[in-house]
Amino acid sequence: MAITRAISQLHLVVPQDSQLEHWHKQGWSSTTKKEVDATRFVFELDLKQSQALMDSIKNDTSSEVTERKSRRYLNDLYKI
Repeated sequence: MAITRAISQLHLVVPQDSQLEHWHKQGWSSTTKKEVDATRFVFELDLKQSQALMDSIKNDTSSEVTERKSRRYLNDLYKI
């Protein structure tokens, strides 16, 4: 599996997995130790944080983002 930078949309196609749905509702970004149907890669995507970061960039509220990973990413992004 490979991912590059999504420009306007990102489509993930994975098998239905109740454990994955629970994982993302909780906002977890680690790999589960249980047997799962979906690839472990999607468990580690940190989709909630990615969505929050995208929204803050889109709404020009990035200065309000307080997550350490987000601040580091934005600082690197502004250097470009």
